[in-house]
Amino acid sequence: MNQHIQNIEISNFKSIKDLKIDGCKKINIFAGKPNAGKSNILEAISMLRLDIIEDDFREYLRFKNYDDLTYFGNIENNINITSNLGFIDFEAFELFGISYLIGNKENMFKINIDDENYINIFHGEERGFPKNYKPFDYNILLYKHKEYINKKFFYNKRLNVFGRNLGEIIYKESTLNQKKLFDTIAKLVPENFKIKIDSNNYELTVSKEITPFVEYSLPYSMIAETLQRLIFYKAAIITNNDSVLLFEEPEAHCFEPYILEFTNEVKYNENNNQFFMVTHSDFIIQEFLRDEESKDNLQIYLVNNVDGKTEVKKLDKLNNDEVYEYGMNVFFNFDNLWENN
Repeated sequence: MNQHIQNIEISNFKSIKDLKIDGCKKINIFAGKPNAGKSNILEAISMLRLDIIEDDFREYLRFKNYDDLTYFGNIENNINITSNLGFIDFEAFELFGISYLIGNKENMFKINIDDENYINIFHGEERGFPKNYKPFDYNILLYKHKEYINKKFFYNKRLNVFGRNLGEIIYKESTLNQKKLFDTIAKLVPENFKIKIDSNNYELTVSKEITPFVEYSLPYSMIAETLQRLIFYKAAIITNNDSVLLFEEPEAHCFEPYILEFTNEVKYNENNNQFFMVTHSDFIIQEFLRDEESKDNLQIYLVNNVDGKTEVKKLDKLNNDEVYEYGMNVFFNFDNLWENN
C-alpha cells in the first residue's frame, strides 16, 4: 500500500488561511523567506497522525493557548487538514481545551482534551477504542533536533520527535539497521572514542580507553552538536519504513560534508520513506539536483507571506529549467521565481 502523501489541503491553521499542495513526490522541499510559514506547513502535516496515546502535541506544535493554533485566533472556524491518507478536523476553544475528529474512511475518532489534558475518546457513539481497533496504517513523523536527554519509552517502537529514546531505538533495532547505525557513528566520533549503550537504561555514552584497565567516559550530550544532529537524522531515516518523515532545517549547525551525508541518506533510502523538509540551504537543493534520479524524485515548493497569510507555489520542473537543469539559486532569485510561477 502506498503510504505517501500525494496532496494536502490546510485551512485555518496558524498563518495558513487556505492552502492546497499537490504533486508531492518522494522528496519535497519548502523554500522561502523567514517567517513565511514553512514550519507551520510541517506542523500541519504532522497533525494528520496525532496519536494521543503516544504523542504530546504540545511538544512539537508551537503554541501557548489553543486559539494560537488557528488563523489569527479565528476559533469560529475549525482547523481542517485533509490528504489522500486521512484528515483531521480540529476545534480549538480558548478557555477549556480542544476537540477533534481524526481518521480516514475506515477509522474515525472524536477526541476531547480539556485544559488539564484529560482525554475522552469516542468511536461513533461508543466511548473508548473498539475491541477490533487498529492504529492508522500510515506513519507521519516530525523530527526536530534538541539537546539530547535520555528517556525510556517502553511502548514506543519509533524514534521520538526529539530523539530522546535514541539509545533504546539503536539498542533494539534489527541487526542490519543496528550495524548501519553503529558504522555511521563510528565514522563520526573522534578517533579512539567509542559510543556505548547501557543495556539497563539505554543511556548513550562516549568512552575512550586510557589504559587496558581504565576507561574515560563522557555523556553523549557532550559531543559536538553537529555530530548529534547528523546521528539523529540518520537514525530517523534508517529506522523508519513506509513513513512520511518531516525535517525542519536539517542543515542548521551542520558541517557541510555532514549535510552531504544527510542528503545521500535521503536520496538512496530504500525503506519506501517520503520526505518533507524546510530548508534555507541552497547546498541541500543542489545535492538533490545532482543526478537525474533524485531530480525526478524532487518537488520544490516556494513559500511566501502574502498579506499576512502563507501561500505556496509549486516550482514545476517542466517550466523551471533554470532551477532543475542549470542550478539557479532559489533563495537569491526567490522574488523573480515567485512572480513567474
